[in-house]
Amino acid sequence: MRKVIIFFVIFNNFFVFSCNNVKENILLEILKEKSYFHEFEVINEKVLIRCNIFIKNNTKNNVSFKINAIFKDDVRTGLIKQEILEGYNEDLETNIFTISANEIVNFTVIFLGEFAGQYQKHNRELPKKINIDILK
Repeated sequence: MRKVIIFFVIFNNFFVFSCNNVKENILLEILKEKSYFHEFEVINEKVLIRCNIFIKNNTKNNVSFKINAIFKDDVRTGLIKQEILEGYNEDLETNIFTISANEIVNFTVIFLGEFAGQYQKHNRELPKKINIDILK
């Protein structure tokens, strides 16, 4: 009986500790319920897909990062040539974004790709997969 109680206490503590770690490991969080697709346009054989992405910094430090997204459906419909598009700032001057400690920021992100010939966007939703790469 004593071994069973000890096992239960150890297992319970491990489970609680594991669940807490999952929550703490989200350094930058995309707030999908606030974020949205805005528009797309084709300029000089380049497709600019404009999205507003709200990002929450869950750290006590300023963080610089890059962002990209996967657009499989828009390749299939013939809008763009490549699936993974890099995100740039609104002026297309840089692909590095910075967020201050413990802030929520609405970033206007332009995903830039090569035009594939069809002026048709698969849907007017955010990409299903958005990746954030934190810079060291």
